[in-house]
Amino acid sequence: MLPMPTRCAASLITTGSSLRLATSPKPLLKPLKSWPFAMTETHASSQNLPDTLTAAQAVAAGVDFAELDVSSAGLFWNEYRPEDGACRIWHWYANSKHCLTPQGFSVRSRVYEYGGGSF
Repeated sequence: MLPMPTRCAASLITTGSSLRLATSPKPLLKPLKSWPFAMTETHASSQNLPDTLTAAQAVAAGVDFAELDVSSAGLFWNEYRPEDGACRIWHWYANSKHCLTPQGFSVRSRVYEYGGGSF
């Protein structure tokens, strides 16, 4: 554990035309035991979890949504699914959604590879 600093609060004091730094000997942080609440650990059950998780499994679990656009024609968005590596444009209107990008195509652009851009 790191030692508590003895002088950590500071302020500038003006006296006439000069400035000086005033410090307080009171530590800014309190030791953990003096906090008004106790931090306890909670362990989740891991009976159904695999022993190891690969990077591919972690990435495949997330779908990325971007470029949300709303108009009188409905709701449009760009959706990236890591399992096939494609970005597709989706449309939702009247409680129905469908993909506007033909199968086998992707709307991903590598023009702005870092920082992205609108589709």
